[in-house]
Formats: sequence, C-alpha cells, structure tokens
Amino acid sequence: MQITTLTSRTIVTASQRARRLTRPATLAACAIAALATPGAASAADTVVAPDPAADQVAALDGTVVWVSGTDYDQVLMQRAGGVIKRVEGAPRAGYISIDLGRDSKGRLVLTYTRCRKTNEPGGTCTAKRDDLHGKRASFKNLTLKRCGLSTAPVVWGTRLAYGLSCATPNNFSDGKRSGLYVKTGAGSPRRLRSPGDAANKSNNASIKAVDLRGDRVAAITADIAEYAFTRRVDGSGLRSHLVGLGEGDSQSTSMGVSLGTNNAMWTLSTSETSDEPNRANIYKISSSCYRLESLVNPSGPNQQQGFPATDLAVDRTTLYLVVPGTGIVKHRFAPQGGCTKL
Repeated sequence: MQITTLTSRTIVTASQRARRLTRPATLAACAIAALATPGAASAADTVVAPDPAADQVAALDGTVVWVSGTDYDQVLMQRAGGVIKRVEGAPRAGYISIDLGRDSKGRLVLTYTRCRKTNEPGGTCTAKRDDLHGKRASFKNLTLKRCGLSTAPVVWGTRLAYGLSCATPNNFSDGKRSGLYVKTGAGSPRRLRSPGDAANKSNNASIKAVDLRGDRVAAITADIAEYAFTRRVDGSGLRSHLVGLGEGDSQSTSMGVSLGTNNAMWTLSTSETSDEPNRANIYKISSSCYRLESLVNPSGPNQQQGFPATDLAVDRTTLYLVVPGTGIVKHRFAPQGGCTKL
C-alpha cells in the first residue's frame, strides 16, 4: 500500500514527488514502444532554448516556460518574442506540475507547485499562480476534507482543473474521492470519472498531470497502468489510451499531457527494456484514433542511458520537447504508421 504524506497544504505521495524532483533515468516501456517502429528526431527540429538542465515545459500563445536545474535548486525560465529570461521574481526551489493557461481576462497565467526542502519527506509544497510579471499568489479553498493537491491547478478563464489525492480517516489512500476535479468560479469542486474508476475504488491511482483548454480537460491517471484521458468538463466525450505500464522487465512511464488544436490530446512516455535502446513515445490522440512517433536512442554502449525526450508541450499545432543535454526543441511530429483506432 502506497503511503500518503499529509501536510496542511498538500497531499502527495513521497515517491511521486521524489520522482518529479530528481527525474530518474530508469523510467520505461517496451510493451508500449513495441506498437511502432522507432524513428529518429527530425532534422528539421529547431532548438528554441539551449539549456542542458531543462526539465519540464509548458507553452501557450507563443510563450514557452520551462524548469531548469535539479532537485530543489531549480529556476523557472521563459521564452517570448525570441527573448529568453528567468520568470520574474520566482525564487530557486523545486518546481513540479507547471502549466500555462489564461485567466478570466484572457491573459497568460503560469501555474505550478513550488517545493522547498525541509525536514519533512519531500519538503513543503504550495500551488501558485504567476502572471509572468512578478506577481504570484497561492491557491485557496480547492481541496476537500483529508485531501490535497496531486497537481497544481491549471487555469482557463474562471475554470480550474487539478488532481486530488485523498485519505480515509485512518490515513489509507481513498480511491473513491481521489482523482480529477474541475471547479468553476465560486462553485464547489466536481470530480470527473477517470478510466478504471469502477475497478479502482480502493487502489493507489493518482492524477499526475493535467491540462485544460476551454471545456475540454486532459489528465494522466497513474498506478501500475497509466492512462492518458480527456473529456469535457461536464463529463461527456471520454477518450483514453494506455500510455504507461509498470510491471516486469519492460516498463514505461508517462511524463506529461497537453491539449492542442481541435482538442487533440498529446502525451509522452519514456520507456526502456533490457538489451534495447531507450525510447520516448509521442502520442497524438484524436476523437477516434491515435498516431504514435517513437524516438529511440542510438544503438551502442550508451543506448540505455537517458531518453531522447522527457516532456512535451503543445501550443495549438506547435510541438515542443525537452531534450536532455540540449534544451527545449521545436519538434516536427513524424508518426510511424497510420491512425490506430482507440
């Protein structure tokens, strides 16, 4: 049973927080990667932010924001109008679950969870909203009793979407209440069903990534199996796909989710298996099918060291990747094969 760490401000699993802050190299998935013949990154790819320490990325309306650094010594960087600089006023800390959205006036708003190292496991984390001009504030009144945020809220107009991790009165994971929530204005948070809810009422599945565009929300729900899914905020129009699997010698881990033009859902998972090069699998999931591009490390003695890409963000139709040791890259999506029915 996965132990849930409770604080006054947040509930996240210690292992989940540690994985995101340290970004381990053994993330995995041959079962998922075998669905397509691996390819290589396009020669047309463009480095838009040279930063060997780049980690997570978010993008919207021509602005790209990413995390740079490791552990609790990270900074937030941004690129807008061709200019690269630090996000004004954001201190060095550990940053997880970043996203770009729009506020009620249509202005860009960055959201993230900021963690400071303390004697507590995983440190102390708070969810913030940031206007990219030096002003930020903490989110309030989003959680339920014995629940805390598993992702930072994402913002679109007056609507918020976020993951909650909840505990029972005796401090076990509460699968009935944990999950994806949407809140509109001053209304109460509303839980949206996730893939596998019927069988997972007492399991340890958690929401590890969220995106929101208009009335469409996307998320990653993760346990042994990890699903990317999207639906409207009223609960209709569910689409989901298996993108990660944590059993056996061949494993995969989903790293992020993003919504693009025509509500296409994009997600990336890293995968590894014995005696084969590590891969990064990029999925574009439409209303009825998905396309897959599998990037693969070069064969050789270092083929199982690191991954070709570790996160993605989509700004309408523009795809950005985090490429370890390089930085933020604008990538030309080149799927292998046709569109596979969901």
